[in-house]
Amino acid sequence: MCIRDSGNHPNRLAQLIPRYIEEIPSDPFGEGEVRYQRRGEGYLLYSLGMNGEDDAGHGWDSEPRGDDIVIRTSPTKQQE
Repeated sequence: MCIRDSGNHPNRLAQLIPRYIEEIPSDPFGEGEVRYQRRGEGYLLYSLGMNGEDDAGHGWDSEPRGDDIVIRTSPTKQQE
């Protein structure tokens, strides 16, 4: 399930296996997989960052500031 297929982001990264990815990527800075959270119509994808602590998706540009390496999306308007 992908936004391209359904118009929505997946609820879990595992929904992308095997059509879009072979496996969920490992977090290079922590144990386990990268973190993913659906946020409304967008999502938050992040790694723990060099401090190895889960800062709940707060990166250097967040308030409160954290060390996570973050990709955020917000809803996009459909082209008509």
